[in-house]
Amino acid sequence: MTKQSTLGLSMVTAGIAVAMAAFLLFSSSAFAAGSVSASATEAAAGGTSTVTVNATAGAGAGIGNWTIDLTFDPLAYTGNPTCSSNPSGSLTVNPGGTSGIVRFGGATGDPAGLTGDVVIGTCTFTPSGAAGTCSNVGITVGRMDDANGNALAPSSSGDQVCVAAVVTASPTPSAGPVTASPTPTKVQPAGGGNLGGPTDSGTSSLTWLLAISGMAIVAAGAWTLSRARREN
Repeated sequence: MTKQSTLGLSMVTAGIAVAMAAFLLFSSSAFAAGSVSASATEAAAGGTSTVTVNATAGAGAGIGNWTIDLTFDPLAYTGNPTCSSNPSGSLTVNPGGTSGIVRFGGATGDPAGLTGDVVIGTCTFTPSGAAGTCSNVGITVGRMDDANGNALAPSSSGDQVCVAAVVTASPTPSAGPVTASPTPTKVQPAGGGNLGGPTDSGTSSLTWLLAISGMAIVAAGAWTLSRARREN
């Protein structure tokens, strides 16, 4: 085998290896990504709303540990929320004196981790806004690992706490129809993002870079082999 043929074969082999690495990275990202979300109930005028934080580790994985912030506008509520945490975790309201944050943290000793749709914690808020108004509650993932300590890259989504509209009857029943204050419309706020571990966008970019590099190396190797055969 000529030196040129050996070089071409080595390039093809290396290119295939790089392309396989891209495939494995993509598979790993798709296998264990997960999600974290906040969902809120509607509050009656002068009443309360319950916000629940849920998390999943993704297909085939369990949550081993986590640090997740529920964020809110403290001016939109009366006092601090009353919260409870998953039995495997803990919580801090206004960590480090920073208002507008409830930090849920925890770790489980279960070798399989917490699987399925896991309730990370709940908070009860008392909105101070008028009927028909809404206020955002968001999610920021500081860290979430699987049961083996591998960093997950969960997506995140928030919600809105809304105060129900109040129905007001006209003074005389026959004078006209019953009118209502504007009905609050929820607008899904974006999640706060993932501050720890690989991100979806970063993993995707690296996967594409590896795949393109692998194909380029394979093509160059094939061209080198073809040239060697022609010269022989």
